[in-house]
Amino acid sequence: MLTWKDMETLYERLEADDCIGVYIEIKQYAQHYLKDRQECQKAVEILDQMLSVMDPCICVSEWMHGSLFTLWKTISWTYIHDMIQQLDDAFPHVAFAFGICYPKAQEELSTLFYKCQLAAIKSKDHAKYTTSYELYDQLLENRLLQAVSIQEMVEKAMAKGNLRVFIQPKVDLATQTICGGEALLRLYHENQWLPLSEWMKEIQRNSFIRQTDVYVLHQLFHMFALCQKQQFPLLPISVNVSEATLENAQEYLMEVKKLTKASALSSKLLEFEISEDILSKDNQALSDFLTVLHQEGYPIAMDDFGSGSASLTTLPHLPFTSIKLDRSFFPQPANEKNNLMLQSSIRMLKQCGYSIVAEGVEDECYLPLLKEAHCDQIQGHYYYQAMPMSEYLQLLRSWV
Repeated sequence: MLTWKDMETLYERLEADDCIGVYIEIKQYAQHYLKDRQECQKAVEILDQMLSVMDPCICVSEWMHGSLFTLWKTISWTYIHDMIQQLDDAFPHVAFAFGICYPKAQEELSTLFYKCQLAAIKSKDHAKYTTSYELYDQLLENRLLQAVSIQEMVEKAMAKGNLRVFIQPKVDLATQTICGGEALLRLYHENQWLPLSEWMKEIQRNSFIRQTDVYVLHQLFHMFALCQKQQFPLLPISVNVSEATLENAQEYLMEVKKLTKASALSSKLLEFEISEDILSKDNQALSDFLTVLHQEGYPIAMDDFGSGSASLTTLPHLPFTSIKLDRSFFPQPANEKNNLMLQSSIRMLKQCGYSIVAEGVEDECYLPLLKEAHCDQIQGHYYYQAMPMSEYLQLLRSWV
């Protein structure tokens, strides 16, 4: 195996048509597969052995955090497919990701490595627990350029104040008064508000959403300071925590604690929402994150309840204080079976001690059902749409 410097020296002597770059990594697979670390080590050893005797393999890098970068002579897809099939047959519990790229003339080795790595991790089959391979092509490059463009757009919007935090008020069903809200991001670009579908998924994919999650926190504490200054009611606001942020939870928690301490406000004013979809994954980091929040006194809500695949058996083991019913509970038009399921779900969750928020309510027909089932709060267009912070403050002012 060669060091990176040795590979660069060798690569400089090769013509672009003489080789291809191949990035190989051991996938992150299901937790119960990870238990058999001996199996993983055997897979690494057999891969090393295969590469050492393969005629097309020119050189192999040193192992780097569970991955290899190799240079091969130009070979057929049939050869690659056969090799992958051999790996799958030999080690059904260990999955590899292959990213392959043909170098361009005068292209640096670092660029070739990046393209190969991108092809491996951007493969449509990368999330599957099987060995996968992907060729870097122009379409993938275009997607990469689009992703970079979207991130740059969001960064500029954040710097110019065009990435706005809107608040959608929540209404107490018993008193019919505003009792809090949820912070939601909106992006203003070229004189229009861009739909979330045009940018949100991309910043989730490339993890830039970690920065926007922190940005939301700062905007909220600025709003809380204005409420204090103007002597407006201080009502709790909930924020969404992305999966990418949970992967870097310690830094996010430090920011939360720092802002709370500096404001001298109660931790009860900031609620954290975790989507049901995230809970469906076996994630110790998530459990640790929720435990710390609970210990610090922050309310925690399960978001989109009923939309994902999280089991009800996970609820008692996590410190949720409230449950937000997904908008799928409120179809148009309403139907009797759905209404029965809605009321039964609320009653069951209330018996377990959770506060219940009905999200996405747009029709008055659901109000009697929700009242009868003792739902606590409603968040939906029937009462209020998401609004700029300035409008939300005006709404609070009317209470003073």
